[in-house]
Amino acid sequence: MIIRYINMAFLFRTTLLVLLFVNAAVTFAQGVTVNQEVSKKPPQRIHSSELLREKFSMSIGSYFSHGEYNTDAATDIFSVPLRIGYSQNNWKISAQMPYLHISGPASVIAISDGAEVVDTRAEGKRQRWGNGDLRLNAQNQLPLFFESKARMHIGASVKLPVASDKGDLGSGEFDYSLYSGGYFRSGRWVSNGRIGYQLMGDSDEVQYNNRWYASLGGYYLVNRAYSAGLSTYYKQAATQSSELIRTVSTYINWRLPKGWRCNFSIGTGFSESSADIFSGIQVTKTFVRKRRISSNN
Repeated sequence: MIIRYINMAFLFRTTLLVLLFVNAAVTFAQGVTVNQEVSKKPPQRIHSSELLREKFSMSIGSYFSHGEYNTDAATDIFSVPLRIGYSQNNWKISAQMPYLHISGPASVIAISDGAEVVDTRAEGKRQRWGNGDLRLNAQNQLPLFFESKARMHIGASVKLPVASDKGDLGSGEFDYSLYSGGYFRSGRWVSNGRIGYQLMGDSDEVQYNNRWYASLGGYYLVNRAYSAGLSTYYKQAATQSSELIRTVSTYINWRLPKGWRCNFSIGTGFSESSADIFSGIQVTKTFVRKRRISSNN
């Protein structure tokens, strides 16, 4: 009986020692495996950071439009717009002001979306020139969706009535716009569109209409340097006596080295408030800076 008890105690102790040895061996093996896996991983940053992409651009253009605007005398408009822009990741802001030379009877209220006329006068070939209104714009690009093939944006703009007082180079009032748009890409084809609403300030002489506007078009990416497209534009009438804006234009973009880009465009209008023909060229220089910033507060 005593011998049987001693054998059972020896067996119990032997089994316990084996279990402890196996447990220690397994723990040691797991530790080695973890260390090997950790050593294979790239070193992690102590402080998290994100890439900040900034762009600063400057552009100058030359645009010409010709139209009779339901009169016997034609009005010719020559403009040289100056524009500066800054973007940071998904945000963009810009400011633009044109220098104008107008020959003819038409009274102009808009240049940035193409010359728009709301009134004519029986003064024949009167001429005036000077700076146009200043337009400020802010835009935000929404997050990616549809596997990065489509993007949408929202934005707002305000027109400051700083046009020269030489006469009829603007409406003389503040205008405000809210808009949304986007694009969708399929291969080399890109379709785009925009819709917005404009709140127009009334002057002492003219009561302007708040109005909707929209554009729809697309372009083809020939290669990394060239793209060509077509665009249609629609805008409700500015006053009770004027007509709505309807235009169609085509354009070519030429991307040059070192941040340079050229745009050539030509189009025509289909209403008495739109120019019969308009064309222009714009040259843009863009400076890009990328840097990492800490995302820790």
